Amino acid sequence: MRPRVRMKGLLTKLVMSYVLIGACTMVLSIAVSRHIQAQVEVAANERAEIMRRSEDLAMLVGGASEEGYSYVLTAEPQEKAKALDKLGRLSAYARELSSNPNLSREERDLAEVTASAATLLQVAAVRMFTSSENHTLDHEDCTFYDDAIDGVAGRVAQLVSLVHRQ
Repeated sequence: MRPRVRMKGLLTKLVMSYVLIGACTMVLSIAVSRHIQAQVEVAANERAEIMRRSEDLAMLVGGASEEGYSYVLTAEPQEKAKALDKLGRLSAYARELSSNPNLSREERDLAEVTASAATLLQVAAVRMFTSSENHTLDHEDCTFYDDAIDGVAGRVAQLVSLVHRQ
């Protein structure tokens, strides 16, 4: 009878170890799935922030170009200040976005090109404003500003599109 009791005890230990392994696996699975879910939520929030920032760039381009032309037409200093402020923010936001580690390489490259185009737009605006203030504004100054706006707007539109596709 003794071997039978020993077998029963061994069988009980074996069943208990299987139950314990199953319980540990289930707890570990729950912990891992919660961790993965938290990482997915963080990634989704980061992506939403990138989308918002790229759309902010688009709004700044439109606003800056309007303010710039408004200053040339009205010569109101606050229009110039608004335009330069928006252009500065446009350039800063584009540079900030280009350094975001959550961007793909393609997005980062395009954000860097956008930042450079924004800097060129600032140069064009200052040139146009100075010419306007000196009463020497000509077609070339306006064309330079127009082309710079088109360049930035095009890059921002590409960036927004690319960010939304990712």
